[in-house]
Amino acid sequence: MKSSDLTKNCYRLPWSKDDNPNGWIEPTTYCQLKCPGCYRGVDKDGAVHIHEELEELKKQVDVFLETRNVQTISIAGGEPLLYPKIEELISYIKSRGLKAKIFTNGILLEEKLLEKLKECGASEFIIHIDKFQPREGYKNKTENELNKLRDYYCGIFRKVGGVNLGFIQPFSKDNLSDINSILKFCRNNTDIVSLVVFTLYSDINWNNSVRSKINADIAVSDVVDAIKNHFSYVPSAYLGSTIDPDNPTWLFSISVGFKDSVLGFFDGKLYRNIELRHYKKTGRYLITKIGNKISITQLLKLINYSCVRGILKNYLVSIFKNPSRARADLYLQRHLILRGPKFTDNNKRDLCDGCPDAMFYNGKLVPSCILEEIKLGK
Repeated sequence: MKSSDLTKNCYRLPWSKDDNPNGWIEPTTYCQLKCPGCYRGVDKDGAVHIHEELEELKKQVDVFLETRNVQTISIAGGEPLLYPKIEELISYIKSRGLKAKIFTNGILLEEKLLEKLKECGASEFIIHIDKFQPREGYKNKTENELNKLRDYYCGIFRKVGGVNLGFIQPFSKDNLSDINSILKFCRNNTDIVSLVVFTLYSDINWNNSVRSKINADIAVSDVVDAIKNHFSYVPSAYLGSTIDPDNPTWLFSISVGFKDSVLGFFDGKLYRNIELRHYKKTGRYLITKIGNKISITQLLKLINYSCVRGILKNYLVSIFKNPSRARADLYLQRHLILRGPKFTDNNKRDLCDGCPDAMFYNGKLVPSCILEEIKLGK
């Protein structure tokens, strides 16, 4: 599948360096795991572990707000839940009128901590679980077995409520066949799982031992084809690359359906109008929306869009076949495919255009995915 075929009906997001919904900070490089191919190099021997000063992180939040017009601050690492002042950091982000999104391996995340971080202002957690992780008790497990761990987190988030939950996992040719298992699980838990992120392994900053173990030769189109084996996937928005604007590096979709089935997807036209309407109302682009339930009344207000008419048609067919579905809730679920950095044949970096995950290093804004390369002067 050509890149242009993937994006021809999609909305190209206008995010830029100076007007972007997301800011990225990394309060710590400590982590309990050494995941193969870690973009921060935590898997390497001799990795440096530090906790950043809270005041420095607050300054970064301020600069993101003032110069980048962000809506959300993504907190990553390392493992951010190991940061001793994580509560103070999240509280400060909330005090600046921003949402806080935490990328975590989930090892420390339990109900009491989730409740506490929710009170501080945490808006969303994206939990990284995959079978390549050296996670105690889960080494060499299948994705079906790992779904039991994902189910544990779904239970916690249902009980606490009011905080978005997403899952992220990397893909190579070695595990692409697992995608159906993950999609089915996330669909069956769409009442609580609002975001599913598939990130492609990138061999930038890898050592030879990792490179020999993981077959990273994979494209966004490969993931799209794998998803289409599960349901009729329709992407709606994208970010291009710095080399080819039509080559998606971030590919978004929004499905609508019951807990066990998809009725349809929002198209590029509707996604564009949602994004621009939010910008007109708030002065910021949208990346984090709390909650994922949608009503028939809300869909009827969007009936002028052909994609919504298709969703409503499928809804009527579904309740005709099973009248009890008329009492069932409908949910949105976002899917995101991330390509990550690449090197071209002439050794130039091909990065995300309008990178949402840029962070500060030595006072300069740099793509977080290539920070280790930048540290080495590459």
